[in-house]
Amino acid sequence: MLLDALAYDRGAVLAGEWWRLLTAHFVHLGAAHAAAGALAAALGPLLFRAAAGWRGWTAAALAAAAAVDAGLLLDPAVRWYAGASGLAHGLIAYGAARTLLAAAAAGAPRRLAAACLAGLAAKLAWEACCGALPASEALTGGPVHVAAHRDGALGGLLAALAAAALPRRR
Repeated sequence: MLLDALAYDRGAVLAGEWWRLLTAHFVHLGAAHAAAGALAAALGPLLFRAAAGWRGWTAAALAAAAAVDAGLLLDPAVRWYAGASGLAHGLIAYGAARTLLAAAAAGAPRRLAAACLAGLAAKLAWEACCGALPASEALTGGPVHVAAHRDGALGGLLAALAAAALPRRR
C-alpha cells in the first residue's frame, strides 16, 4: 500500500528511508483526509496570493515541512505520521504574516491577515490545552497529531520573517 511506503515511520526513517520526511506530507488516511488537507493547504495561497510569488510559497512550504519533520524527529514517542495539516498551517501562517509585514511597512493594516493569525493562534492554543478540535478525528479517519500544526505554523512564521528581512529583488 502506498500509504505504508511513504508515511513517516520513525523506524524506517532512522534506518535510512529519509524520503519519508518529504512524502509523509503528501499521503493521507483516506479521501476525506486528502480533501481536507488539500483544501487547507490551498487556503493560505488563495487568501493571500499577493503576499508572495511561487518561489515564496515554495520556500514557505519547505520551511513548514522541515519544521514538522524536526518536531517528528525530536519526539521519539511519535512513531507514525501522514498528512498535509502541518504544511497547511504553515502556509496560512506564512501568507497572513507576509501580508501583515508588508502592510506594516506600508502603514496599512490588513484585517483578514490579522484575523487569520488570531484565529490560528486561538486554534493552536485550544489544541495545546484540549487536544484536537471536536470531530476532526472523525473527519480524517484517524488520530490528529496537533504538534504538527504548531510546528508547521512556526515554520511558516519563520519563513515570513526571513522573507521580510531579505532585500527585495527588482
